[in-house]
Amino acid sequence: MGAGKTTVVSPLISLMLAQGDYLVMQCVPPALLKMSSDILRRTFSSTIQKRLYTFACDRATAGTQATIEKLRSAKESAAVVITTPPAIKSMFLKFVENLVTLTDPADRRYSDREIKAQTVVWSDVLGLLNAGVCIMDEVDLLLHPLKSELNFPIGDKHKLDFSPERWTCAIHALDAVFYLERKSMSVPFHSRPCFCA
Repeated sequence: MGAGKTTVVSPLISLMLAQGDYLVMQCVPPALLKMSSDILRRTFSSTIQKRLYTFACDRATAGTQATIEKLRSAKESAAVVITTPPAIKSMFLKFVENLVTLTDPADRRYSDREIKAQTVVWSDVLGLLNAGVCIMDEVDLLLHPLKSELNFPIGDKHKLDFSPERWTCAIHALDAVFYLERKSMSVPFHSRPCFCA
């Protein structure tokens, strides 16, 4: 720790590997994304110039031609792409979700043309990643089975049962406990929904 892996070794490896032959992607924990990005930008902005791209993806991200063009441009211009494990996992899961949607005749949430176009984009991204190199910073955190978690619910979004009353009811119960100490309520009683039948 503190030996210069992120500030010295990582930019040096990125410089040696990013030559335009394949995509070079640096994967860092989400908490270190901004710091690592700033370090790479500072390193590759003066004497040795190299472009830096950020790859972000989540459940709502649609695969567009701009995404694949950005990654191809990064490969061809010998740039470095920085990303996080949740972004990579989301991209994989988005690809799988699209495949399931295309093969399920009952699922008609989206048009087939839209889903096919997105699936082709994610397939091309996976091809670039498969032929590329991934530099992992803080690998013990990235590959830890209990710390590397991604919640990726699929299907239509539904409200939770009894929302929003489930939260206001809890606040009302806590106000009953803390009223004696504070002599005030967090939410005035007249602005609460009535729970009486």
